[in-house]
Amino acid sequence: MPAPISDSFPERVLQAYASRPDDERESVLYLDQRTVDVKLDALARLMPPGATFYYAVKTNPNRQLLAHLATAGCGMDIASRAELDKAMGAGTAPEKISYGNTLKHPRDIAPAHRAGVTLFSADSENELTKIAANAPGARIWLRTAVQSDGAVFTLTQKYGASPDAVPDLAAHARKLGLDVHGLSFHVGS
Repeated sequence: MPAPISDSFPERVLQAYASRPDDERESVLYLDQRTVDVKLDALARLMPPGATFYYAVKTNPNRQLLAHLATAGCGMDIASRAELDKAMGAGTAPEKISYGNTLKHPRDIAPAHRAGVTLFSADSENELTKIAANAPGARIWLRTAVQSDGAVFTLTQKYGASPDAVPDLAAHARKLGLDVHGLSFHVGS
C-alpha cells in the first residue's frame, strides 16, 4: 500500500475511499466538526450576546451533526414530525425547537406541542388559528416577507406576511391566546 498522502483525517478518508474497487464504493459524508464550530463561532460574534441559532434540520439531518449542534447550544428548526424525532433523538430539548414549516397540518402541530415544542412560526390568520387550536398558549414568530433584491429566486411572494399585515396578525395571535415571540423570515428569501 502506498504511503499516506497526509496524516489529516479528510485525506486519510479520501485515500481509503479511492483505494476501494469501484463496485465497493459507497457514498461518503465527511463532516468536520471543527469547521462547524469555527463557522458557528463566527456567526455568534456577529449577533447580540445570548442569540439562539436554529439549524434547519432539512438542510442536513445527519444525526452526528444534529447532536454536535445540540451540544453546542443550537436550537433546531423543524418542518415535520420526522424532523422532530431526529432533533429530539439528537438531544435537542423541545424548548429549543422551532416548528417553522410554512403550512403545518393540525395532525403534526398537536404531537409536537405534546412533545414540548412551544415555538411555531406563522404568516396568516389560518396558520395562527390552527396553532391556537392544537398548541394552546404557544409562542409565535410571525413570518414576515422581506426584500430579496439580488436573490436568484424570489420567494417573497411565496413566504411571509406583508410587513403592513404584521400588526393585525399580532393582534389576532394575542386574541387567540398565543404569545407573539418575535419576527422571522424565510431564509430562502
